[in-house]
Amino acid sequence: MIRQVVLATVAAALVLGLSGCTDATDGTAAPGGTSTTSGAPTDGPSSTESAPPDDNPLASTDPCSLLNQGSQTQLGLTSTGEPAKLGVARACKWEKRMTDLTEFFIVGILDDRGIGDLPASEALPNIGGHEARLIKGAGGSCGLSLGISETVRVDVQAQHRSEIETSCELVKQLAQLVEPELP
Repeated sequence: MIRQVVLATVAAALVLGLSGCTDATDGTAAPGGTSTTSGAPTDGPSSTESAPPDDNPLASTDPCSLLNQGSQTQLGLTSTGEPAKLGVARACKWEKRMTDLTEFFIVGILDDRGIGDLPASEALPNIGGHEARLIKGAGGSCGLSLGISETVRVDVQAQHRSEIETSCELVKQLAQLVEPELP
């Protein structure tokens, strides 16, 4: 049980690390949760709101729907997809329980982070029609990002013990199964 919590935490940290924080807000910080800004007031939504952009082709997509039943069977998953909010990602988590370990799989949609917003990553050949980047995380987790648009991407993660190479092979397989479901 503790191992599962630790591995889930590592996978969640990977999503948070992949999502990064790139937003800046103009103004001067003031005590009490208020701020002062320069320039004319705006009537639009504040820059801190995270509603999906209107041009987001995945705005109404459930991340759990990106791994269909046949793909779940192919991976040998033993749990149904569990929706989650991981950092700025709308995500879904699955497990593959075996006698001596549990592997973890996550698919996340980042509505306001494109592939160009990633920290250092390894460029891979395109997967289907999508630009792909690999990030090796702490504790043996591995992530792969698929570019959807300049401002939208899908991140997939896998965790197999602390074995980074096995995790990266699993995440590449996961990305191949998710990609046909993407616009």
